[in-house]
Amino acid sequence: MSIATGIAALFLTVLTDHHLGIFRVLPYRFHLAVDGLVGIAFIVAPLAFGFTGIEFWYYMLLGLTVLVVVGLHQPEDSVVSA
Repeated sequence: MSIATGIAALFLTVLTDHHLGIFRVLPYRFHLAVDGLVGIAFIVAPLAFGFTGIEFWYYMLLGLTVLVVVGLHQPEDSVVSA
């Protein structure tokens, strides 16, 4: 699950209309929505699949971190460029 998510995240970044995007065909809001869904999926996965120990904490902490980053995001319109 983690490897597939990482590969999908790479493609999403390449296709997103932001400073790291190469092809820039997907709106940045879509990228953030997908990130939010991934965060939720990573929190639900250990509960749904019965993960314990390090696997439980890996997915739980990663999911919470993703949700915090998405939650702290500022729209690109309000970001001041140097």
